[in-house]
Amino acid sequence: SFVAHVKGRWVGRTLFDVFSKEFPHQSAEYYTNAISCGNITIDDQKVSSDKVLKHNEKISHRMHRHEMPVFASKIPILGEDDNFIAISKPSSIPVHPCGRYAKNSLVSILHHSYNFPRTLHPVHRLDKATSGVLLFARSPHYAEKVGKILREEFSEGKEKPITKQYLARVQGIFPEDIVRCDYYICCKDPKTGVMRSLIPGKDDTHDEANERLIAEAKEREDLLKELSEYTESKLLQSEDETVRDPATKQKHKKNFGRCYTAKLRKKEVYKKLSSGKGGDAKMIPREASTLFKRIKVLENGKESLVLCQPLTGRTHQIRVHLQALGHPITNDGLYNERHVPVFPKDLINSLQVPEFQKSEICSDCQNGEPFLIESAFTSSSTMEIYLHALRYQFTVDEKSYSFVAPAPSWSEWSESELDSIQIRK
Repeated sequence: SFVAHVKGRWVGRTLFDVFSKEFPHQSAEYYTNAISCGNITIDDQKVSSDKVLKHNEKISHRMHRHEMPVFASKIPILGEDDNFIAISKPSSIPVHPCGRYAKNSLVSILHHSYNFPRTLHPVHRLDKATSGVLLFARSPHYAEKVGKILREEFSEGKEKPITKQYLARVQGIFPEDIVRCDYYICCKDPKTGVMRSLIPGKDDTHDEANERLIAEAKEREDLLKELSEYTESKLLQSEDETVRDPATKQKHKKNFGRCYTAKLRKKEVYKKLSSGKGGDAKMIPREASTLFKRIKVLENGKESLVLCQPLTGRTHQIRVHLQALGHPITNDGLYNERHVPVFPKDLINSLQVPEFQKSEICSDCQNGEPFLIESAFTSSSTMEIYLHALRYQFTVDEKSYSFVAPAPSWSEWSESELDSIQIRK
């Protein structure tokens, strides 16, 4: 069940109009039937489709949903200690319960099938369709500690505290020499989350990106300075006047920081930083650097296996840079225009499809289980792409960690051979 209160923009509109236009992932016929049979209610009362919404009314939507299928793969444990657990994540499985995935999420599978606690904290993220090394911390403290290391940017002359390496199977014959891609990355469409590269000589905005980043950095520096001065002056003022208890001083310090930070976030500066594109800071071009090294040309002569080492951590960075270089990941539905989703019927037996109860108003129930399986493969969010997190190496609290995930079958390469492959530039 989903519960929400009527938003300002919904007031005066009919219940059917709001659902059909605000939530278009279901058909108009579905919403008509759901309202008529009482699955969608107002203040827990059955109403008609033409009910006009008022302020603060409670809308409840009791929904029949199908768990989407995933590959029924074993999850190898790469290593664990008192602080961390490292696994080799199979493709097709999201990390957390989300959307139509609940039991078939990685956290749930690890809890129910491998007896791990529900309180594991992912240190980084892998997309549902991506496989490979995934780190979990046993406590929020270590999750934040390693997360901070992961977020550190690469700079020339300074050794990066973590090494991340991925395998990608790409279209075409990739160059034999090591390739470094430094194209800026920004969001192409905030609604879909699709990213794009800014290519010199092709994108007019590429040359403006550096100036925009410098201006943004200066703006943030000024804001932090202003915040520091404001907080310090208020603390001194409170210390000189009435506050004498140390605990109260600490409480005041936190409150001043929180209140003023929230106030700053609402300032017009964020509209300026987004360059007038809907107030979305994701539209700002960000520096991004990735190293690539061809491992081999595959037997078909039309694809290459490439080792990828991101030096920064932008969304979809490897996928976007490979697309910009003219060698997109072979089966990447988002960044390879030539890829056509195909339903691989030979993989049906490797799927884990949860049992479900049928509903008269559910289109998936009417179409049957084969339709549900096929839709999982042909949807825009694919089950698998040829991108694999191969190796993670880092040091925390003077202890070094190194995790290597077994090479996937699509790489046509063995783990022992990959272990000696490195990028040095």
